[in-house]
Amino acid sequence: MEKTMKNMAKDPSSVNISNLKEMINNDSICIFHFDLSAKNGFGGVTSYPIEYVYLIDDGKAYEMVTNMNERESIIEKSRKEYQKKQWGKGSYLDKLSEEDKKAYIIYTRASILSVGQDPIEYDKNDIDNW
Repeated sequence: MEKTMKNMAKDPSSVNISNLKEMINNDSICIFHFDLSAKNGFGGVTSYPIEYVYLIDDGKAYEMVTNMNERESIIEKSRKEYQKKQWGKGSYLDKLSEEDKKAYIIYTRASILSVGQDPIEYDKNDIDNW
């Protein structure tokens, strides 16, 4: 995550991550919210609320970074979808716990957003280091 943030920055040495919060973390998806500050192109420091998603889908890893000032987070979009969803009687989701339903929606939304993105290199042992 830090490497990705530094690769995106104009001045990688100025990157500062603070207020790191783990939102979800399992063997398929990891989502963090944090504040990112770094020098901008004019030399001033800019700060943004960031959502970082690390997704394992079909044996490939994807990273997604969202500036939450510009777009709604996956967590928030998923929460709204969960609240609106009327699970049909007999749906396979009926068999899941409420927490598993929430995780399923978050994972599905992140998977959809990863379509068209190039996978990143990752070591399967990285998951253990989350």
